[in-house]
Amino acid sequence: MPFANEDPQPVGRHYTPAVIARLAVAETLRLLQESPGSVFRLRELCALDPACGEGVFLVELLRALIRDSPEDISPEVFANGTLCGIDRDGAAVRRCRQRLVNAVSNLSADQAFVEEELQQALDTCILHGDAMTGPGFRPPEVLAKDKSRTRSRRRRSKTGTPDSALVMPFPAPPIDFAAAFPQAARDGGFDLVVGNPPYLRERNARGLFDIVLDSPLGQRWSQPRMDFWHFFLHRGLDVLRPGGILTFLVSGYWTAAHSAVRLIERLQQETTLRQIVDFGNAKLFPGVSGRHMLIWLQKENSNHPCRVIDLSPLKRKIEAAAAADHRADKSRDETTADECLTWLTDRKAEQREIPSHQLYQDGRLVLRPASARDIGRLSDIRLDEHFEVRQGIAENPAVISTRLNRQFDQRYRVGEGVLVLSPEEVERLEFSPAERELLRPYVKAADIKRYSVPNSPTQWLLYLTRETAPSLERFPQVHRHLERFRPILERRREVAQNRIAWWYLHWPREERIFTEPRLFGVQMSLVPTFARAVQPLYTGFSVNVILPSRETPYTLPAVQGLLNSRRAVEWFDRLAKRRGVNLDISGGLLRRFPLPAPDTELLPELDPLALERETQTGKAAERREIQREQIVNRLYGQS
Repeated sequence: MPFANEDPQPVGRHYTPAVIARLAVAETLRLLQESPGSVFRLRELCALDPACGEGVFLVELLRALIRDSPEDISPEVFANGTLCGIDRDGAAVRRCRQRLVNAVSNLSADQAFVEEELQQALDTCILHGDAMTGPGFRPPEVLAKDKSRTRSRRRRSKTGTPDSALVMPFPAPPIDFAAAFPQAARDGGFDLVVGNPPYLRERNARGLFDIVLDSPLGQRWSQPRMDFWHFFLHRGLDVLRPGGILTFLVSGYWTAAHSAVRLIERLQQETTLRQIVDFGNAKLFPGVSGRHMLIWLQKENSNHPCRVIDLSPLKRKIEAAAAADHRADKSRDETTADECLTWLTDRKAEQREIPSHQLYQDGRLVLRPASARDIGRLSDIRLDEHFEVRQGIAENPAVISTRLNRQFDQRYRVGEGVLVLSPEEVERLEFSPAERELLRPYVKAADIKRYSVPNSPTQWLLYLTRETAPSLERFPQVHRHLERFRPILERRREVAQNRIAWWYLHWPREERIFTEPRLFGVQMSLVPTFARAVQPLYTGFSVNVILPSRETPYTLPAVQGLLNSRRAVEWFDRLAKRRGVNLDISGGLLRRFPLPAPDTELLPELDPLALERETQTGKAAERREIQREQIVNRLYGQS
C-alpha cells in the first residue's frame, strides 16, 4: 500500500514519551483488572488507539500483555483485532506496524515468527484512515439543530487565518468501524481505548475541523471553540463496550472551559471518571509549553470516587524522563513501567479522592473539593444577581503581534499600533481635531493592578463604529494609517461576512461600560486582580468589566474588597482554569462568584478600607489588608 507524507515526523506533531505511555497503560490494566468480568489474556483483549501515530501506546500495551501471557502471541492474535490503531498519517501508520513487529521480535526471540506473516496481520488492524468521519458501531442520531449550527460554523471557518498558518489534514479515507474491526463489533465495542489525541483549536486546524463537522459525529457533538481532541473522546466512548476503560493524555485546560460543556455533560451521564494524573506545566514534549493530564474513564455510571494525583511537585523528574525518551541518542525504552509507577506513590505527589457528587458542578469538572471554609458553601447569592459582567473591547487587532507579523511575511513591525496607539504614534500621525475625537483613553490588562488603575491612559483607542465613523472620508489620516493594515482587517470574520466595514472595531461594546463607575477584573493573572475605575477608561478583551445592574446594597468599593480577598483567592484557585502559573477567570465564572449576605452593619465598614487601599502602600496597606480580611470573614459567617 502506498503511503503519503514520508517525512520522519510531520511539523507540529508531538508523539508521546514512552514513559508517559507506560504509566498510562499500567494504570489502565490495573483498573481493568479491578472491573467485574475483566479480560486479561492477550487473545481475548480488544484495544484501540484512534490516533496511534508511531504506536507508542500500542507497543507499551503489547509489552505489558506479553509479560502477562506470552504464550498467546501469534500473527492470528493481531489478525483477530487484539490491538488496533488508526491514524490519518500513512507514514506514521507504517512506522507503527514496524515498531510492533520489532517489539514482538525483541521480547520473544524464542518464538518462530515469520515477519511477512506478522506484517500481513498488522495490515488488517493498524489502519491508515480517519477515525472521526466514518460510521461507528452504532451510528449516532443527528439532530436538526446540530446540522444547522455545524453548517454555520463551517461557513465562518473559511475566513481568517491564511492557509499557510493552518494545520492541513492528510488525505485519509473514513473508517467504517463495524467493517474494519468485526471482532470488537461482535463484542459490543473495544475493551480499551487509549492514546494521545491531537490538541488543536479550530483557528489553527480549520481543514480538519471542516472534515469532521461534515460527519455525523461532528454534527452531533460540535461546540464553539472546542478542542479537536474532544471529537476523539466522543468517538472513543461511542466504540467502547459497556464497562470498558478509556485512557487519554489530554490538555489540562478543559475541566473549567465553557467550550467543553457538552463533553463534560456526556461524561457525567455515561461514564465514571476513575482517575486523573495531573502533570501540571511539566514539559512532556520538546519545545511545547502547557498543562497536561492523563484521564481514565470507565463506560458505566457509578458512585465510584475519582482519584486525583497531582504530580506537579515532580516536575523535574518527569521532564528529565520525557526528555530522555525524546532524545535521538537514547532509546525510548529505558524507563521501566515500575519506575513510572513510583511517581504515583512519591511522598511529594498530592493525592485526593473526590466523591462523584462533588465532581461535576455547573458544567465544569471540579478537581479540588470544597473545604468547610469555601465561600461557595456559605452563600448562594451570585454576583450576577446584582452586577453586570461584560468583556472589554475586541479590537482585532490592537497591535501587531509576532504571530500576526509572521503570517504576513514580516511586513510590519512587532508592537506597532493598529487600532490601539501609543501617545508617540498619535503625535506622529498628526490627526485633525475631528480625528482626535475618535480617540478614547485606553489601558492594557498589564497596567491594571490590585486596587489601582493608571490615573491617565497609557494608550489610545481608535473607537471606530457605525456611529462614530460610518465612512472614512472625514478622517484622511486615520484612513492612511489603517490602509497599511487593510489585509489584516479585511480577513476578519465579521468583515468577510459583510457585517462590519473593514475599518471598524471587531466588537466595540457600548461606550457606557467604559465611562460609568465600574470594576476592572484581569482575566488572566497570578492572583485575582480587581480594581475600581471612575474615570473614562477603555480596555481590551482580556479584561472583565463589572457594573451595578440595578439598585443594590453592595457598593463597588466593597465588592472590590471581596474579590481581592483571600477567601476569593481560594474560591478562584479551586474553580478557575489554569494557564501555566496563571488563573484564567472567565466572565462565566465571575458571574457565579458568591457574595455574602448584605449585612447592613459590616458592609459599610468594608467600603473605607477598600477605598484607602487604593492609595496606600507598604506597612499601612498591610494593616488595612488584615482589617479587611477580618471583615470579609465575618461577612461570610466565619471568625
